[in-house]
Amino acid sequence: MTITTRPLIAVLCVASLLTACASETVLRTNVPGAKVFIDGSYVGTTPYTLRDTKIVGSTTSLRFESPGFAPTTVELHRDEQLSVGALIGGLFLLVPFLWIMGYKGEHTFDLQRGYTQTGSR
Repeated sequence: MTITTRPLIAVLCVASLLTACASETVLRTNVPGAKVFIDGSYVGTTPYTLRDTKIVGSTTSLRFESPGFAPTTVELHRDEQLSVGALIGGLFLLVPFLWIMGYKGEHTFDLQRGYTQTGSR
């Protein structure tokens, strides 16, 4: 191996490990364009692609809001689907086992008609 290929191989290894650690899911609601809040911070509208590198068993608080609909709050748990990339990486380095589980590809939430945040109908 030449000196210039070693850094390239190292960068590729690190990039593949980071990719294996990330999980993503598409958040949808029965009301397109509903506001999405993750852990209390506004991040966009539905449909929204959530991507993170949290470890297995962690939770993410989601809140959806739309005029004329009651705010909907749920917790998303990162333990829904096996990540093959993290499993393979874990066989070599053990650390990727912390990311062995990820999210399902898509989640759909139903917002119910009701009071808005201001309390009016």
